[in-house]
Amino acid sequence: MLQGWPWTKAFVWCLRDALYYDNNPDSFNAALVTNSSLAGMAFNIFYPFVYIIYLSVQFARVLVARTLRLLTLAGGEKKKKPDVAPNPCSLCRLKNRRCDRKLPQCLECARKKRHCDYSVRRIPPHISEPSSDSFQEDYLAVHAIPSTPNPYTLPISNFPALYFVDPPVFHNHHIEIPRPSDRLPSYVVGELGSSLQHEFIGRLFFHTIHTWFPIISRKRFYDDLHEASDGPGVAADFGYLLLAMKLMTWRPPSLEGDAPAEGPYARTATYRAAKQFCFELEAAGTVSLRVLQGMLLVALYEVGHAIYPAAFMSVAACVRYAHALGIQPGGMQRLKLPLTWVEDEERRRIWWSAFLLDRFVSLNCPGCPAAIDEPGPQEVLPADDALWDEGAEEVPSSPVLNSPVSMEFGRFALLTQAFVLLSKVLKLGSTSQETSTKALKDEAQKLERTIKALLYFGQMEVKSRNGMPSFELHSVCTLSLITLYTSTKLPIDMPMRFIESLADLLSSSNYEHLVTAARRGRDEITPFLVQLLYQTSVLLLKTEKPANGDWSDTRVEKLMSALQWLDKRWQLAGVFRQSLEAQQIALSKGSSKASDSGAPDG
Repeated sequence: MLQGWPWTKAFVWCLRDALYYDNNPDSFNAALVTNSSLAGMAFNIFYPFVYIIYLSVQFARVLVARTLRLLTLAGGEKKKKPDVAPNPCSLCRLKNRRCDRKLPQCLECARKKRHCDYSVRRIPPHISEPSSDSFQEDYLAVHAIPSTPNPYTLPISNFPALYFVDPPVFHNHHIEIPRPSDRLPSYVVGELGSSLQHEFIGRLFFHTIHTWFPIISRKRFYDDLHEASDGPGVAADFGYLLLAMKLMTWRPPSLEGDAPAEGPYARTATYRAAKQFCFELEAAGTVSLRVLQGMLLVALYEVGHAIYPAAFMSVAACVRYAHALGIQPGGMQRLKLPLTWVEDEERRRIWWSAFLLDRFVSLNCPGCPAAIDEPGPQEVLPADDALWDEGAEEVPSSPVLNSPVSMEFGRFALLTQAFVLLSKVLKLGSTSQETSTKALKDEAQKLERTIKALLYFGQMEVKSRNGMPSFELHSVCTLSLITLYTSTKLPIDMPMRFIESLADLLSSSNYEHLVTAARRGRDEITPFLVQLLYQTSVLLLKTEKPANGDWSDTRVEKLMSALQWLDKRWQLAGVFRQSLEAQQIALSKGSSKASDSGAPDG
């Protein structure tokens, strides 16, 4: 039937060739137009329909291929994820152990109850091998834990860089330092509490630490505190000062009874908050005297509780901060000029306190250069402490460094002079060998007479005044004499029975009163006294050597007992006591070996 219908045959033939030439449409068209038979004539009729069918077939093939591909990908996503990680965990990789790579925790980490982390795929480059001494086993287990960001509550710093890079331009154009923020981080607010607690912190601080380390004006402090209570809130720099004052009044916890405190308690939550907040203030570009006062208190806290190396670094940071404010004698005043003599006196005391801490830290670091130069003879000393605290309207006379000591000197001025003499002793002890022996001896004897005169005046000053005696003055002066006598470069001899008489003095009723006060938690003790007790004990160890190794009836044991109780206030005393115990054991072993070697053979 197809042969009788040429049009039908032509249609089938055209459709067959269309499918045959689907990859080459040009050949398909050429094959059709060259045929001039009856089928070719039929092509002119069926050509549009054939071509439409051809395009439909091509579109259907592409559509089917794309649909199958999408269905394949969708089916792959629905597959169950493997229950093993693609790589070993960081801890197994570090220890070169076989890791089962199970999720969410491998067998080894589950057994040791550690955090199993598969995100770190290579060992840090600074770790060359698993047995590196500078690397702890749980390094990656601790440092690879993703931590939530801790956003600063302080604003972004807009501190003018011209303050440091070009101070003259900064002053000539009257550029002002940004005011501290009135917002405090939540952890600082939690430490400080309410306004009533702020009052309590100030009252406790001025009753204890302020008596021997007066660097905060009582009048200006309470003015700022009342302004913060009536205003929008505590400013950031004042909040940091409050936090440092609270930290300084902290005492190590102890057991009931006569047991001393033990353990690294000094790194408390308040201490960590103070260190973190100081960094945030620096990042926010906050520069003020209140921040420097807080930094000085934190540095003194670290020195008194033997938190090293932080104490060593913090003291140097305080000195640089004071230089940045320009409060050093002869420095460029970068802050606004003080409006009252109380504010001017406060800046002077802040500078001297940085000097005291720098020299006290240098005492245990021989050979280290001081961060502050030697003060000049005409530099002004702190004024009377009581008048400054009261904020007297009449400006008192402030003595200079080379003025003769008199009863007009305040307690802090006397302590400053004692540290100046200690600084001269340290400087003389580091003199080069080119200086003649006679010149060194004359200078050493001159310093000895000056220190003893100041020490004698301090004893007379105690008898003529009511109130707490200046134990810190005696401690620093005696430390200066010990440093002078024990220096290997200074040709001066220690007087006979100097250490024995000093040990008896430290065991007298006055200092026993301090130990009793330490048991009650009172803050009449300074780290300077703790240092004196230790250095005296070290010298006594060389003179008191019991033959049977029993130290119970020696002066050293009495001083060590005092250090044990002083550990209730300053943990530096506990560190010194452990050092003395180690030295006692070493001396006892040395004495026993010497006696064994000298014994006659049986």
